[in-house]
Parts: sequence; C-alpha cells; structure tokens
Amino acid sequence: MILHSLRTKVLALVGGGLLVATCGITYLAHVVMERMIDRNQQVVYQNELDHLLLVLSQYYTELLNTYQEEVYRDQFQEEALRIIRQNHLVNADDNVYPVILDATGKVLLHPRLPVGDKSLIGLDFIQAMLQSPSGHFKYRYQEEDKWLIFAHFKPWNWVVGYSLKQSYMYADLARFHRILLPVIILVLFTVALVLLYGLKRFLQPIISLTRSAGFIAAGDFSQPIVAVGRDEISVLAGSFESMRKAVEQTIRNMEQQRHALETEVRERQRAEYQAQAAEDRMRVILDSVADAMLVTDPELRVLTF
Repeated sequence: MILHSLRTKVLALVGGGLLVATCGITYLAHVVMERMIDRNQQVVYQNELDHLLLVLSQYYTELLNTYQEEVYRDQFQEEALRIIRQNHLVNADDNVYPVILDATGKVLLHPRLPVGDKSLIGLDFIQAMLQSPSGHFKYRYQEEDKWLIFAHFKPWNWVVGYSLKQSYMYADLARFHRILLPVIILVLFTVALVLLYGLKRFLQPIISLTRSAGFIAAGDFSQPIVAVGRDEISVLAGSFESMRKAVEQTIRNMEQQRHALETEVRERQRAEYQAQAAEDRMRVILDSVADAMLVTDPELRVLTF
C-alpha cells in the first residue's frame, strides 16, 4: 500500500507539474495570439477606415471647389454615402461592416438600421465614440461581443467606424484551441504512459527493498535484494543486500553455535546422569556390605566408610 501510494504521489506530482506547465504555456500562447490578432486587425481595418475617410475627404474637397458649400452640402454628403454603401456595404455581412453616425449618434450608414435611426444614441459605446476623436475598443451589443475601430471626420462632424464580431475576429484563435486541446490530451496521455514505465523501472529497487524488508521482519533472510544500475537507489539496494547476507551469515553462525551448545549440554547431561547412576549403584553396593569399608580418592581423602 505504501509503495502504491508513493508511486501515485510521484505520478501525481510530475503529472500535475506537467499539466500546470501545459496550461501555462497554453494560456501564454492564447494571450500572445490574441494580442497579435488585435494588432493585425487594427492595422487592416485602420487602412479600411482611412479609405472611407479618404472618400469623404474627396467629396468634401469637391464640395469646397463649388464655392457653394451650404447649397450643395446635402447633395455631396448623400453621394458620398451612396458610393460608400455601394462599395463597402453591399457585400458586408453581420461579421464585418462599416458604420457612420452624425454628431448626435443618429445613423447615417448601417447594414441593418435605416438612415436617421436614433436607437443607438443612448448606448454607452456610442457615447464613447462621440466623445473621443478616434480609437478602438470592445463592446457588447444585442448579446454579441464586438470590436470597433473609429475616427471622426471633422469637416462634417461624422463618426466613421468598422465593427467586427469577436467570434469572427478570433476565428483563428478558436481553431487553434480546437486543434491544441486534442494535442494536449494526447501529449499528457503519452507522458503518463512514459512516466508509468519510468516509475516502474525507477522504483524497482524500492520494491525489492520493501519486499525484502517484509521478509526480514518475518524472520526470512533467504530472499535476495536485486540491485540493477548505478544510481543512488541501486547503491542503497546493494548495501541492503550486503547487510542481508551479513545478517543471514551471522544468524547461520549463531544457529550453528547454538546447535553445538545444545549438543554439548546434552552430552554433559548424559555424563552427569551416568555418573549419578554409577554413584547410586556404588552406594547400594556399599550399603549392602556387612563389614566396614573405607573408600578414599587418589589423594587418600576419605569419601565414605
């Protein structure tokens, strides 16, 4: 159980680190790509916006050349809007379209709203357009996230802009995520398999140590510890194997000594038993003799009489 817990912890630690690193890299790639898209879209639609402003400037210059600006202003403005509508609005869709407002926020050019529509006047992003000479920002309109770049045409006090849906603007980024997610899953699965294989080889000496420790705790010193490799764990396993052999030899020697002592004790007990039996027989013989008998040892000390 401890071994499996260790393997799980190591796998979770390495896998978690890899997952965090992958998520961090993915987030960083997302941020970088989003900023690149923002810059590219700003450059592209700034050029489109400049083209619209150039068309308006050309018509304004022609109006000034008539020297009757007040008389022909409405006519030149209508003609400029007609040309822009014809060249830029006919083929536009809900994803990308130009928009022109007057100084109050009333619609002059829009793909869905009629000329003179005032429904946009009170909106926050319209007020931001009217109050700033130029710029770009993201906003939400009719439950859709959009991006807008705009500039003022000061001679007629109009606000000219291009609006893009963010889903269209970041379509490449969405495709990147759809492609990246399966790749990340595949990479994590592959790395997990490699980690499992590597952990099995890496933890094999620990497995042997754990198994041998269990045998040793049970009193069995006959199971060898396999040590393959030259890393620290293999060296530790080799040291434990040397210790196991030394302990096994010590126990074997102690068993031999114990067996020898038991044999010697049995021999002494047998000899003592035989001596005691001989002594008892002698006493019986002596007790049965009627005449007095004196028994001495080799040094003439009296043993019995």
